[in-house]
Amino acid sequence: METLKAVIDGQLQAVPVLTNSHLVMIRKIRIGASPGCAPDILRDLIEAGLVEEKANEFAL
Repeated sequence: METLKAVIDGQLQAVPVLTNSHLVMIRKIRIGASPGCAPDILRDLIEAGLVEEKANEFAL
């Protein structure tokens, strides 16, 4: 996942940035389409806590 560096609470931190690919994946999950076409993008969303993986299904 791409990041921006920003000062938060006085500390320089890397902040994750959603790309168009991430937004497309979120849209597919919302409408119930198979999100399996881009596992790296899906992994980014899971690691960022935006998507939960539950028994081979995904939820926002």
